[in-house]
Amino acid sequence: MEHSMLKTLLTFLLLNWASLIFSQTKLLIGMDDLSETTYTELKNKNIETLKVIYGVDIYPKDPLKADLEVMKAAIVKAFPDKNEYGYGMLDWEGKAYHILAHSRTETKAFKDIRAEFIRAISFAKKLRPNVKWGFFEIPFRDVRFSNKETKLKSHSKILELLRECDVLYPSMYGYTPNYIGSLNDVSYAISLASELNKEVFPMVWHRYQGDNNTKEKRYWFEVIPKNLFVNRIRDIRKVKYNGKQVDGIVWWGKDTYFYEKKNRVVRMEAQNINDFKTIYNNLVKEYAIEIVK
Repeated sequence: MEHSMLKTLLTFLLLNWASLIFSQTKLLIGMDDLSETTYTELKNKNIETLKVIYGVDIYPKDPLKADLEVMKAAIVKAFPDKNEYGYGMLDWEGKAYHILAHSRTETKAFKDIRAEFIRAISFAKKLRPNVKWGFFEIPFRDVRFSNKETKLKSHSKILELLRECDVLYPSMYGYTPNYIGSLNDVSYAISLASELNKEVFPMVWHRYQGDNNTKEKRYWFEVIPKNLFVNRIRDIRKVKYNGKQVDGIVWWGKDTYFYEKKNRVVRMEAQNINDFKTIYNNLVKEYAIEIVK
């Protein structure tokens, strides 16, 4: 009798292992272009939202300077209640990001940009203090550096900025079926988070990222097959560093933007925007079912 009960318990645990892992980590949706029906279905699966403040609302005129008035309007729109809780991300890319990652510490350009990033996130935290803030793809990912030593130096020089972040949002966007992000980036982010007492939410996208630095361009913007995408999320959740794992995953998307911008690959998926939105929302709901299993 005891043997039978033990066997039943072990079977239950094995069958529900993915659900047990999921229950330990959050899943945030960083998409602002889904239907209300989709958002409701996701919420019913305990999937929360991440609000992204994009570059146009951070540096609308000067790519090296944060416009706090424009930022304020965007943050208030994203989080209308000043006492609201949630997760927010500042998406500051382009020239400023390159300087932050690659310029030498002693240069004025680097010091100025580091100060601007700190100024931006400090402002966001003051405006909405209950929201947990961070920057897209900070910490930086492996592929941006020629070796590990260079990567470590690049992060040591932004420690002051990392301390200001509540959350680390490393990118795990995939480039090809054979390279869908390095788990080393997840492990490194966890190590930083452990040292600085931060949360870690790696970023994933259900499309292959288009990047001029990658030689293989045939997969740019194609949808990642469901099994590959779901398994990658499970792999990320399993990464450990000194016993610590990620606090959650951010699943980003802004597919209607690429459709409206006439991205060639995305445009081939539907003849008009309404049909595309239907396909897009169905994909998110279908993938979500598998992710939370």
